[in-house]
Amino acid sequence: MLENKPSQSIMTELLGQSLYHVWQALCSAIDEKYDMEQLWNTGGKKWTYEYNTQKEIALVS
Repeated sequence: MLENKPSQSIMTELLGQSLYHVWQALCSAIDEKYDMEQLWNTGGKKWTYEYNTQKEIALVS
């Protein structure tokens, strides 16, 4: 897992200005509807970054 998520300038460079706005809108819509953990990681051999969301599950005993 990455220590810090990529900055706005890095994401804009990777996606382009117009797609960066779509990316922001998509992430905002997901954040509003779901309580998800956001995980950034290296993309391995094929990608620079990998972004995952996963549902946080509270276990109570």
